[in-house]
Amino acid sequence: MCRYRLPQSVPLERGETSTFVLNSVEHTHVPDPVDVKWLTMLPKSREVFEDFTGGIQDWSTRDQRSIKTYKFQSPDLDRTNDKKLSLTIDPQGKRLAVQLGVKSGFLSRPDNLGDFSFAKNISGDGPQELLVRREDFKSADNRTLEWSKIATFEVTMIDLESKEKLDLTSPKGHTILQAIKLVD
Repeated sequence: MCRYRLPQSVPLERGETSTFVLNSVEHTHVPDPVDVKWLTMLPKSREVFEDFTGGIQDWSTRDQRSIKTYKFQSPDLDRTNDKKLSLTIDPQGKRLAVQLGVKSGFLSRPDNLGDFSFAKNISGDGPQELLVRREDFKSADNRTLEWSKIATFEVTMIDLESKEKLDLTSPKGHTILQAIKLVD
């Protein structure tokens, strides 16, 4: 319980007060130890990485334009290396630069492959599928990306006419970047 003094008295239903009290209750639940190897036994049945129907759940942004996620670490996502990354994009008549950034720095040392990037310009009207192979991602030391070793994945789109980043956090941005999946 914390009692706070107000700068001046305020009227109440019955009388007035110059303080207020804040009560809070804290609860914690500590589960039994979790055996992480059980996570590897979950069926790898999900290929849809994101369809943005619920907005940008489990994504973050620093510049309120680009979006970043840890979703490649989801244990039910099929991340076998024969998959391709599929992005469904509707440029809506604009010329766009699509930039993808990948980092594995938060993973353990043997799984840290470094940073990778991919860039491609697209244009047109209507949804298009952009297929990206692991080998299409570039790194400073010419390594090949592995889907299961992606810690963070970032998407940026730039309007090539205005040179402005598109706001992928907004509903308008979800009409342009419509889906991301790993496909055969």
